[in-house]
Amino acid sequence: MGLLVDASLDELAQTVTHAVACGTDDPDAIALLLRHRRAKPPAALDRARLPDVAQIRTPSPDLRAYAIAGLAEVAP
Repeated sequence: MGLLVDASLDELAQTVTHAVACGTDDPDAIALLLRHRRAKPPAALDRARLPDVAQIRTPSPDLRAYAIAGLAEVAP
């Protein structure tokens, strides 16, 4: 794969350095890291555009009954 076709030498060198720091020198792993570096982050979720059902807020369940202190066994 010609990584230098799509990336600058500096960008590729930084990606290879990162890959080696992660413990790999596999060309496919380097190509994957390069794609991840160049990927645009997803757009923020606009709650106003969600369907009505997706905007329903549900209360968080009360998990106090599962607290470690409450689960301690009492020896007979």
